[in-house]
Amino acid sequence: MHHYLVPAQQQGAERNIEEQVTAPTAEDAEDWFIDAKENLLMVNNWLPNATGHPVFTLQNYAGTPGRHARKGDKIIIHIRDASVPNPVDAGEAITICAIQYDDYPDESRETFALKISYSHTGSEATGTFVIERNGKMLLAKYHSRNETGDIQAQWAQITDKQLESVLKGFLNKE
Repeated sequence: MHHYLVPAQQQGAERNIEEQVTAPTAEDAEDWFIDAKENLLMVNNWLPNATGHPVFTLQNYAGTPGRHARKGDKIIIHIRDASVPNPVDAGEAITICAIQYDDYPDESRETFALKISYSHTGSEATGTFVIERNGKMLLAKYHSRNETGDIQAQWAQITDKQLESVLKGFLNKE
């Protein structure tokens, strides 16, 4: 099931990546969901010190580091591996355009999503990170849509394997 913050694919590239774990009990899954939400919001901790992986840095209007992400903040992506051709320009920040929590108690399900946008380029390109608890199952997902031109070239430098590592980190699997 796709989250409502994930727009329809219109043009260019799209990606759908998912990681999941199953908790021993629904109560454990609820606790793990809370931890996964915290991990998602702590952008500066995504893949810390992982050689060859991108470094994600949260930047707000005041330059405050080390806090939870909020709508309107920017995420700057740095590629540290010198062997990566055309590393992502640190000036190409992406904007957090939505953060949304939804609870579906009748379905024993809840979701938490963080949507990023490249709208400053005139593109409709977006990425959405989703944490979902469905009973005892906990999922971390990434959906990108409508990546074209420079956006596709920049974001494509972050491999599916690296995004899987980010998602596993949300779930404390790595």
